[in-house]
Amino acid sequence: SIKVPSVIFDEQLWQKYVGIIEDANIPIVCRLGEFHTMMSFLGSIGNLMKGSSLEDVFAKVYAEHTVSRALRAHFLKEAALISLLLELVFDDDMIDSSHFNDQLNDALQHDNIASKDKFLQTELCRNVDKNLEELKMALFENSRTARLWILYIYYLDVLKRFIITERTSNWPLHIDSTIRMLNLFSSSGHINYAKCTRIYIQKMQNLSQEYPWLYEKIIT
Repeated sequence: SIKVPSVIFDEQLWQKYVGIIEDANIPIVCRLGEFHTMMSFLGSIGNLMKGSSLEDVFAKVYAEHTVSRALRAHFLKEAALISLLLELVFDDDMIDSSHFNDQLNDALQHDNIASKDKFLQTELCRNVDKNLEELKMALFENSRTARLWILYIYYLDVLKRFIITERTSNWPLHIDSTIRMLNLFSSSGHINYAKCTRIYIQKMQNLSQEYPWLYEKIIT
């Protein structure tokens, strides 16, 4: 009953099996393993932040070589950085921080996605987001140190998007977040994953046209 099988490999095996499948013209789709891709991307983020003392701080608080704790450490650091940026945003008299906090707390009290989505669509939230992006852009252009930390926040957001795709089967977001990984793979020296991921994206972007049955199974 399986019309088109889908198999998952890490980078080294993926390249070999893609070659074998193409040479034999077998209707099998090889996907790049999400866990190993995430691990490689975490390593690329580590290379980006080398010399920033992040590694020393994390090593004292969290055990090494533990993925879940590494993710938690990075996400807590990102939250701290965003909090510092929001303090600068709220220094602007045009935004009432107390009103924003009241609406945020009200949305968080309701344990459902609809109330949180409704809050994100409010004009106040959109203004905060707009001012936050403008602040990050200004800091990015005027300070080399700030540029490093803004990139750190950006790539952690990419990582979050990638994790969300694997939990929600959001295929367009999977393709988008994987594309966003390419630059850091290349610049951090993860050449094999940079090459492999680029080929993978080219193949997966046409999945809905080439293998519509498998595409429907993936997204559902």
